[in-house]
Amino acid sequence: MKTNVDSRAREYVRGWKQTGRILEELKRAELSKMTEAEAAKIFTELDYPLPSPWHSESKPEDNGLVEQQRWFMKAHAHRSCS
Repeated sequence: MKTNVDSRAREYVRGWKQTGRILEELKRAELSKMTEAEAAKIFTELDYPLPSPWHSESKPEDNGLVEQQRWFMKAHAHRSCS
């Protein structure tokens, strides 16, 4: 029984190694076809921070710790009631 599990695990790992090589080849092919303009556009998009549900737009100078404590207090109160 253990041998069957070991061989299936090895087969699984071998499959993911092969998949990783294929994905790496695809990535390299796509990157080699990319133009400078496309690369610049992607870089610009990556340079912007993603919106966060924890970020308060009304107080951009706030570092979020007060808001985080509010969330923790709400979670603690909810947990205490259960």
